Amino acid sequence: MRALLLDFDGLMVDTEWPAYLAWRAIYARHGAELALSDWVRCVGSGYGERFDPVRHLAALTGRRDLDRGALVAEKNRLKWRVTRLGTA
Repeated sequence: MRALLLDFDGLMVDTEWPAYLAWRAIYARHGAELALSDWVRCVGSGYGERFDPVRHLAALTGRRDLDRGALVAEKNRLKWRVTRLGTA
């Protein structure tokens, strides 16, 4: 091996902004808004105790039947599209 290239999230490809845009679109589809001030709580750390977009969306909408797996898969599809095309 002559070289090893590591892409720490956001170094070569900005994935935080596309992830935010994807979640924002999902929230809008559910009649809710994802404020940037909420989103930044998980930037660089992933979802968890500081901010969980699925749990937050459920709280905003009063829905307990949200399918976490389906929402994350949708976010990944939207994020990939935004990352590849550079558009929302």
